[in-house]
Amino acid sequence: MKEKDRHRSEQAIGRILRRYVRRKRFLRSSTVKGTLANELGLDSFELHQYLMKEEGCDAATWRTGLRIEWAKQLILAEPGTPLRDIATRSGFSDHSNFSKQFLAHTGVPPSLWRRQAKLQ
Repeated sequence: MKEKDRHRSEQAIGRILRRYVRRKRFLRSSTVKGTLANELGLDSFELHQYLMKEEGCDAATWRTGLRIEWAKQLILAEPGTPLRDIATRSGFSDHSNFSKQFLAHTGVPPSLWRRQAKLQ
């Protein structure tokens, strides 16, 4: 069997991931490793290879980035909403992990990002 026949095409994986994003399924909180590939109906190796090539990161980092970008949109749209609520609505299981991941992704904690956004 040809390599291409054994694995989904990159275009097919791309379509699956775009649908996942469009449906905002990244907002679901999950902590089980490997869940994303299973949820998408993909082999974890296929998903890893595709994301490394197209996004330059692994699945967990990719999903976290989507969640952080969603959180930033919520912060801008709802400036009075507590960050704890933003974290939960963005798919994070707890506020401390949200803050840690937000800092790693943006270089600033969410509270400072919110203050800076208000000044613009």
